[in-house]
Amino acid sequence: MISRLCLISLALSCAAFAETVPVIAKITMTNQVVMGKSQRAVPVSITEGMLYRASDGSTLRQFKDRGELATPHKFYELDYYGQRILELPHPQGVENYRGMKSLGEDTVAGIRCKLIAVEAQGPTDVSPKQVGTACVSEEYGLMLRQDTSYPRKDGTVAHSIMELSNVQLHTEPDASVFALPAGFSHPVNTDLHQKQAPPRRGAFLPHIAKR
Repeated sequence: MISRLCLISLALSCAAFAETVPVIAKITMTNQVVMGKSQRAVPVSITEGMLYRASDGSTLRQFKDRGELATPHKFYELDYYGQRILELPHPQGVENYRGMKSLGEDTVAGIRCKLIAVEAQGPTDVSPKQVGTACVSEEYGLMLRQDTSYPRKDGTVAHSIMELSNVQLHTEPDASVFALPAGFSHPVNTDLHQKQAPPRRGAFLPHIAKR
């Protein structure tokens, strides 16, 4: 499945840099496989991490093995196991959830949010198809939950949920959180300006439908 992404939801931080509300929150990513006719959900993995977002828009999604760091001018993938830093093209522009078609409302982590469609486009698809929903806060420019399902060739369905909890709004993370890890290798890519930011893994993030 080839996804078109909501770039810098960094899932999660789609407010304009100049207007960003600082946030610290826990991220939980749950992956399941739904088995054919029985519809039995088989757990595959549960991964926990942290979201840090500063008032200048700098954002870190951090897990045990990997992370994604965006500053107002740079974007990096962090490989904690391999101790590598990969600098990527900075996403052009930032998503804004205001004005997107609402499919309803919900509450996640005590924060009201609206449901919007999440779409992805497979290699044989003529156009993007809805694969799930995201619950987003327009007020805080924050994606609080994303729930997606992708049919697989073997008849099963890959089901993924990303959800924030323990959300601390208006809490400024320590500036040291956004420093690049010392001692990591940092390959220089001279062609960054000619390339587009690649799709993110897991729940990071299919295209948000603008309808």
